[in-house]
Amino acid sequence: MGLVLQDSWIQRGTIRSNICFAPNTNLTRYTNVIDACALKEDLNAFKWRDDTLVGDNGLGLSGGQKVRLSLARAVYQVRR
Repeated sequence: MGLVLQDSWIQRGTIRSNICFAPNTNLTRYTNVIDACALKEDLNAFKWRDDTLVGDNGLGLSGGQKVRLSLARAVYQVRR
């Protein structure tokens, strides 16, 4: 079970670090989460894709992007 609040919580860092929180990313799982949470188009719009830096509280992201990022974090963290 995962929880995604209406007020998205985003920390300063890269998009990938906001989803994975760990240096040893499971790339297959990560790619599947990006697809499932409709982040692929968002990432393609950023010059640095998932290495794009975001500010505190998602500074630099739209409201929808913040929600999709929060959803991706919850989906990535939930164990199967």
